[in-house]
Amino acid sequence: MAGPAAVVLGLVATVTVACGHAPTTVPDLAAVPADLLLDPSTLPVGFTATELSVSQLVDANSTQLKAADATEVTPQQCRPTADAKLNPTLTEANSAVLAAQASFGGLVELVTTEMRDIGADVAAMIGSCARTQTMITTGNLAGTGIVTVHSEMAAPELGKDAEKVEQMLLVKSATTTTLADRSVRTRIDYVGYAIVARPGGAAPVSVSLTVSGDPTDAVAPPAPVPTAHAPIAEQDFVTLFGSALSVAAEGRKA
Repeated sequence: MAGPAAVVLGLVATVTVACGHAPTTVPDLAAVPADLLLDPSTLPVGFTATELSVSQLVDANSTQLKAADATEVTPQQCRPTADAKLNPTLTEANSAVLAAQASFGGLVELVTTEMRDIGADVAAMIGSCARTQTMITTGNLAGTGIVTVHSEMAAPELGKDAEKVEQMLLVKSATTTTLADRSVRTRIDYVGYAIVARPGGAAPVSVSLTVSGDPTDAVAPPAPVPTAHAPIAEQDFVTLFGSALSVAAEGRKA
């Protein structure tokens, strides 16, 4: 099970920097959310694009959110709220999704004209909420405890696009899940959230990007806790998120 802050919302591209006599890029003022996603051909090595519609994402998120309602979170003020506010507002008209899968994890990018409450994300994952414990109290996983440690990551280098980013948060989450039988598994996930201004008076967009690692096999004591492997290197995620923000600001290049 994913950590409480990592609902199903996670890609890769390299930012091309103009130099010499390269032509000036003209932002796509009429771009819709689907035009502001990363190009599937630029996925990281090992990832293959998969089908995921906005409605499917909303349904998957709704299932996760319903399950999260039946948990106990410590500290109490660290229960995440941003996904619960955003998810019901997402439609095929105002949002677009790019998903990919690898043998070692998954990726999902969401671009929407609906505004994510990134301040709520900060409150749920930073400071006193950098370490949380979640207890599952109902269902087949009742008695399972999840400890999540959040580490804020440095912002990507965005060059001229930096002034277009109004809010941003990048977090690495390391999750240790102890099942009712005392066996333990771990995983590492990355998530990035941002609000990006669009040129020419176009509506700003929210960008959400996750790269989720697969959990380790569950290991029972007295064996040591298994070590999770990151799905991609931390700096690669930071660079990837920077690419996503540049595409969201300017539109996908032809």
